[in-house]
Amino acid sequence: MLSATVALVAVFALLALYIYRSVRTYYALKDFGGHWSCGWSRLWMLRTQGSGQMNKIFTETNLKYGEFRLRRTGLHQSWSASDALERWRHQHLEVAP
Repeated sequence: MLSATVALVAVFALLALYIYRSVRTYYALKDFGGHWSCGWSRLWMLRTQGSGQMNKIFTETNLKYGEFRLRRTGLHQSWSASDALERWRHQHLEVAP
């Protein structure tokens, strides 16, 4: 009986930890635009890649959220079509040419 109670408490603790981490991950990138599901899973990106129209979908997101803004594409993932942002990233964050 005691081991069943301990197992149940462990399951609830793991579930609470999963929910906490999911909410924390969502709010970490909430200021960036993107499809609402991108904050919770990678399914939008997988669907986009598998559609065969990734270029069209990304162009639509550029038009919707602005070309120079980062947008959320999945958990801990963001994307930008801005060449200026890429140049800045290479100048300031990377040593390699």
